[in-house]
Amino acid sequence: MEKNLRIIIAVLLSFAAIISAKADSHDEFLPDAKIKAGVAKVTVEIKNYDPSHEASMLLGDITPLASPEYLNLNIPINENGKAAVEIPLHIPQLCRAEIGGAYLTLLLAPDEEIGITLESTGDGVKIDSFSGFMAQTHKDFSTLDLKRFTENNSSKFLNDLINCNTPQQRVECIKSNLERQKQYVDSLPVTSAVKAILRMSAESEYLSWMYNFGVNYIGRQAYEKIIPIPSPEDYGRVVEEANALITATPSGTIGTDDYFEILGAKYASCMYEFWMYGDPMTVYIDRSRTPNEYNRDLMAVHAFIKGAHVNASQLLDSIKDKDCRILAKEFLAAKQQKVEQLSKSGNYKDVAPADILQVILDKYKGKTIVIDIWATWCGPCLLAHKQLEPLKDELNDDDIVFVYLTSDVSPLEKWETMVHEIKGEHFYLTNDQLYSILEHYNSTGFPTYAVYDRNAALLHSGIGFPGVDKIKSLIAK
Repeated sequence: MEKNLRIIIAVLLSFAAIISAKADSHDEFLPDAKIKAGVAKVTVEIKNYDPSHEASMLLGDITPLASPEYLNLNIPINENGKAAVEIPLHIPQLCRAEIGGAYLTLLLAPDEEIGITLESTGDGVKIDSFSGFMAQTHKDFSTLDLKRFTENNSSKFLNDLINCNTPQQRVECIKSNLERQKQYVDSLPVTSAVKAILRMSAESEYLSWMYNFGVNYIGRQAYEKIIPIPSPEDYGRVVEEANALITATPSGTIGTDDYFEILGAKYASCMYEFWMYGDPMTVYIDRSRTPNEYNRDLMAVHAFIKGAHVNASQLLDSIKDKDCRILAKEFLAAKQQKVEQLSKSGNYKDVAPADILQVILDKYKGKTIVIDIWATWCGPCLLAHKQLEPLKDELNDDDIVFVYLTSDVSPLEKWETMVHEIKGEHFYLTNDQLYSILEHYNSTGFPTYAVYDRNAALLHSGIGFPGVDKIKSLIAK
């Protein structure tokens, strides 16, 4: 009898396990952020669509890993209520979408397709269903309403902070807020993928408070109308005073005391929106104690390609993962090829910084040379370019050459669109080459001008535009 009872219990437990497994079969998990070149596809269909509404599918916050561009796409819905778009990607990533007034969070991935069906309601649209990649996760996101929790929690958190009396109490309050958010997220009836994204979002908020307390504290109080919005003149001082209310978090300590998904999980780099002071959060992590080295390398590649780090060569040298280095080097090769196609000057990337100026001067030996060192974002540089155009037309002499020098200080895509409008010889140098030339002229900024006569004698050099008349008189000599 006892043996039979054990058999019955075992069968029931097995049956329960099967039922549980089936119940969990709809669960979805974030994919690992492994590099794989491919195309993500999104298709949309709006039932009962009225073409007179002229709806669109808007996709934003797309930051392709292998491209310096930030994509914001506007895809019209055709008269049949359909639209489709293909997006080149190298790793999965989140993006924001708006379709006919319906707002969604989508997870795109290379060689994966997401199908979205909506239904027209007369004054808008409502989401009907999802198909394809991470369908349940997208459905959960579309039905999730976190607004009430977020608003209530933000008010409680701010009130708790205001009532703290010491820097350490405020630190503990920030930590408690993170734990409260994570507990709430884990209680939600959504896929594991949604929970992971929401937990990482909570972690990013925590880290932002720990490293940028003053901006958050003043901003939240002003938003809640607890304090007036500081004037531009007072803002810096007010933020610094607020920063003194918390124990400063030293750089290199993120993720060293506690485990953070946004730093350690294999899927974390799908969330690219977490930056601090213009740099990826990985800049502030002690490499020897980083939970996931691959995540650091992925974000370093992202920062390197986007030009979001002041020392690109140092950042590239820090990338250890083979796939990440290959991607970075492919980007460099493609960039150099584009530079060579756009620049009449040729390829001088391998010329030593100490030699580059003489190489450029030798190229135009026997001519009067006007050198303009500039940057695409430099307002005085662009104004000087406009002022010089009539002089170039007036002189129109083959023995006078205007040479324009810049480097990675100017985003390549922006430079590409501008060089066609600036008559002259254009060089896109390395940063080391450009700053070596600036140092030669004892200059520290843009624009810097130098004028040489036909015997390569320096007639003028200095920071700032000397003026059209001055340059004209120098050329006349």
